[in-house]
Amino acid sequence: ELVGVTPGVSAVIGGSGSADVLAEAAIAIANGIPLMAGSATSPAITALADDGWVARTAPSDALQGVVNARLAFDAGFRRVFVMHVND
Repeated sequence: ELVGVTPGVSAVIGGSGSADVLAEAAIAIANGIPLMAGSATSPAITALADDGWVARTAPSDALQGVVNARLAFDAGFRRVFVMHVND
């Protein structure tokens, strides 16, 4: 019997946040069920030892940072301002 999964489930569309997907991934990996994440961007998902059971359609935050920096540089920007909520 699948632990934490309804019998007959052949794939799961994951939650929208990375924390949700990381929790769901443990169940998907343990049961060999593909998990597709639509908007989870944590680099921790990239580092999962998932044997190919977890995939996502959005690039990780690490890749987004590199791409955005390259686009800004190519557009002539040499200084940036970053604002975030530290909670």
